[in-house]
Amino acid sequence: MTFLKRWGSHLKTFYQLLRADFAVLKSDFLGDLIDGGVWVVCDMTFCAYVMPIIGVPSWYGFFIAAGIISSLGLFDCYNVISDLVADYEGSRVVLFPLVLPLPAWMVFFKLALVRALRTLAIGFLLMPLVFIILVPKNINFVPSIPKFFLASILNVLLAGMFGVWASSLPKNSATVGRVTTRILLPLWVFGGLWASWKTFNTALPYLAKLLLLNPFLHGSEVLRVSVMGQRDFLPYWWSMLALAAFISILGVWGVKRLKKRLDFV
Repeated sequence: MTFLKRWGSHLKTFYQLLRADFAVLKSDFLGDLIDGGVWVVCDMTFCAYVMPIIGVPSWYGFFIAAGIISSLGLFDCYNVISDLVADYEGSRVVLFPLVLPLPAWMVFFKLALVRALRTLAIGFLLMPLVFIILVPKNINFVPSIPKFFLASILNVLLAGMFGVWASSLPKNSATVGRVTTRILLPLWVFGGLWASWKTFNTALPYLAKLLLLNPFLHGSEVLRVSVMGQRDFLPYWWSMLALAAFISILGVWGVKRLKKRLDFV
C-alpha cells in the first residue's frame, strides 16, 4: 500500500471514529449547553453590572467574556479526566480503536479533538447570549473575528489535549479529585480568568514570570487581544506560538503516558 493510500485509509477510519464519538456525546449536548448558559448569565451579569459599582472598570464584563471559551475548556477537563479514568478502570472502550490499522497517536488525538470541538460548539452557541447581556454597556471594542476564531481553536485544542494528558495522572477514580485540587484549580485561579498577566506582574512580579508556564493564561490573553485589542496584554502571536508548543508537548507526553498506562506498546 502506497503512502497516500495508507494515510487516506487512516483518515477515513479516523473520521468514522469521530462520528461514533459525536453520536455518543450528542445526547448530553443540550444539557451541557444549558449548564454553560446558566454559568454565562450569572457570571456576565455580575461582572458587567455589579462589579463596576464597587470600582471595577466598566469594561470588566468584556474582559471576563473574552475568556469564556478558555474557561469552558478548562472546566470540561474535569469531566474528561473523570470519564477517561473510569473507562481505564472499567470496560476500557478506549482500547477498542487501538486494534484498528491506525497509529496509536491518532486514537488518543481523537479523544482530545472530540472534546475540543464540542467545547468550541458550546462556546460559539453562547456568544449571542453574551452579546445580549453586554450590549447595554455600550463599550466600543472592535473584535478581530479571524484572530478570535484562531485563538478559540487553539484554546479548545489545549483543553482537550490537557484533559487527555491529565487522565493519565490519577491512579484510580478515587484520586481524580486530587488532580483537580492540585493541578486544575491552580491553573484556573492563575489562568487569567479574573486578571491579566500585566496585573499579576504588577502585584507579584516573580510569580508572573512563573505564570508564563501556565498554558491557560496564554489562552485567556489571546482571546482578550482578539476582542479588546492588544492594549496591555501579552503579544498575540507570541502567546499563540506558546499555545501551539504546549499543545504539542502535551500531545507527545500524553500519548507516551497513556500507552504505558494502558499497557499498549
